[in-house]
Amino acid sequence: MENNVYQAPESELNNNDPQNAELAGRWARLGASLIDTIIMLIILIPIMLLSVGFTEERSFVGELVVNLIFGILGVVIFFLINGKLLFSSGQTIGKKMLGLGIISRETSQVPSKNVLIKRYGLYFGLGYVPVIGGILSLVNVCFIFGHDKTCLHDRFADTVVIIK
Repeated sequence: MENNVYQAPESELNNNDPQNAELAGRWARLGASLIDTIIMLIILIPIMLLSVGFTEERSFVGELVVNLIFGILGVVIFFLINGKLLFSSGQTIGKKMLGLGIISRETSQVPSKNVLIKRYGLYFGLGYVPVIGGILSLVNVCFIFGHDKTCLHDRFADTVVIIK
């Protein structure tokens, strides 16, 4: 009896359900973020040192322009380094090293490109709001101390970070 038509179909169980998946801990998320930051600094600091980034006095507006240029450059480099991993497995290099991943709350799968861009758009964008950007970025990450261990950018994009 090889083909039993009454047998239940076989399927793989998906353990990425946000209700069943284990949320990544706060320290693990911090560690992954620090790894990603160190990688970015290794690339960006030499670029800044070799450019006009530190060499001349600028007006307030000139300083804003330089910060905006380096901010955009940083985002581009971040996505060049992590884009393939993010879009295929919901991970940055730091998250991959620590066994973490981003999933959509709605689908329990790797978020779509639009959701990831929305998530990281808020994550990076808050820091570049003139005058209060640093405070907004701090508020963003302080949301992780809520019961569901999600930052503001996670809530905005409806994502969670889980242990893979």
